[in-house]
Amino acid sequence: MNVDTDSTIRIGICVQVKQRLIALYSSVDAVLIGGGSGLSSAAGYNHYHWLPYMEECLQDFKEWYGLKSPFDGFYYCYSSPEQQWAYYARYIQSMWDAPTGQPYYDLRDIVAEKEVFVLTTNIDMQFERIFQKERICDYQGNSGYLQCSQPCHDQIYSNVEMIRRMNENIRELRVPSVLLPRCNECGRIMVPWVRDDTFLEGKDWRESVRRYENFLKKYLISGFG
Repeated sequence: MNVDTDSTIRIGICVQVKQRLIALYSSVDAVLIGGGSGLSSAAGYNHYHWLPYMEECLQDFKEWYGLKSPFDGFYYCYSSPEQQWAYYARYIQSMWDAPTGQPYYDLRDIVAEKEVFVLTTNIDMQFERIFQKERICDYQGNSGYLQCSQPCHDQIYSNVEMIRRMNENIRELRVPSVLLPRCNECGRIMVPWVRDDTFLEGKDWRESVRRYENFLKKYLISGFG
């Protein structure tokens, strides 16, 4: 899908604020970043309201289902898993394809050469573009992974290839039944690794929380969003 993102990624942290933050952090060794949805919204990727990038990616779903926001579609009660996974696939593909937002580049510059850890509730994979996975705790999950919907076992799986394959085969806002992702252990349909009542707080999640807790002994908290 070709989407014009030029107008959605230019909003960054203003120069004056950026300079003040750089000066503030010049005397510290470590920075703990608390990253929320406002950072992605500033980049043009708002999941609670329609902004141009997401709206263009999901326009047909928005119109057909009367969706009020991208997240409204994520938690919508669809009539079939084929419909549900068509939306999941398009939505997640939009996050895989979205250019890295300018606020994330600005944040990277602000904390350059510092020891950094990120605790985030964002699921859109933007932080993974600028910081190492080992420096991030995705507390609410990450849309780039799947888990068993039960969940019957403690494992999450990268979804990039299956998401692309489903997107290539969406017809009439549905994916073919044969492409529905199923658990290799129990056969149930898999779901995005995103916080809900079946969310897997497994070994990957616990390890990231443990890294966050270990980092707290030397922190300066910064909240964005």
